[in-house]
Amino acid sequence: MERAIAAWAETDERLLELDQIGNAMEREWLKTSPSRDKLDALRERLAVLDESLQKSARKFRLAMGDASRWSASFLSVVSAGFLILVALLSWYLGFRLVRLLKRTEQNFRSIFEQSAIGIIRIDTEGRIVNANRATYDILGYQPDELVPRPYWELVHPEDWDVAREERRAINSGAIDSYTAEHRLVRKDNTLLWARLTASRVWDAPSASAYFTTVLEDISESHRLSTELSYMATHDSLTGLINRREFEHQLASHLGRARSSRRGSHLPRPLTPPGIRFRTTAVPTSHCWASCVPLISRLSE
Repeated sequence: MERAIAAWAETDERLLELDQIGNAMEREWLKTSPSRDKLDALRERLAVLDESLQKSARKFRLAMGDASRWSASFLSVVSAGFLILVALLSWYLGFRLVRLLKRTEQNFRSIFEQSAIGIIRIDTEGRIVNANRATYDILGYQPDELVPRPYWELVHPEDWDVAREERRAINSGAIDSYTAEHRLVRKDNTLLWARLTASRVWDAPSASAYFTTVLEDISESHRLSTELSYMATHDSLTGLINRREFEHQLASHLGRARSSRRGSHLPRPLTPPGIRFRTTAVPTSHCWASCVPLISRLSE
């Protein structure tokens, strides 16, 4: 490129001289009697300048050709380097992404295997695809006995209708997760109370969905809750319902009696556990009048 610029600079003086020769020839031709010798000298000088300009033009073309070839080579090298840089960057990002995915998978696998609560993977047909060690310990099954067993074979028959609407909603995609409590049957046919949190997960590679269910054994907490509820409503010595529970049930029965708006259909007499009353055919009004003092004494 520098040679091309130098060749172009060399022509500046010659171009100025060429302009001067042209003006001189014009003035000479405008004279009434132009000098032939002067015109011949100007033509000779014009021929010399033309030859010199032709040489400078050839040098300029050669220099520009070399410059264009050098530029093409330089751009090719730069393009190749840029492509190599992009390829290396893509490889590095892919390598980091693969490492991140493997690390995430290892973390999930570690949580899945070492978790103290059960984790079950269930397909859309309700069959168990995979489960962790805690699930096998809670239910008492071996892995080949639980996979691919239908999940509902583990549920107590009386609890099949628990969370039915939630299951329909999560299958249709209306909700992403739900939590329910029901009984499960262990391998030894004993029952346990379980809290299950089911979540819908979309598997992008297989373009299908599955459900991840977290299983917690709440049998002990359910037993304690039942005992506390019983203790709150029953007398510890006699085992009969206490005054608060009696008043609660009495108010409930009386409320239903009032809402019926028919005096002939009275509520069924409330009888505490362990107490049997002899039934006698007496008029309804007499029975109600005689029961009121009894109810008052029992409430006291």
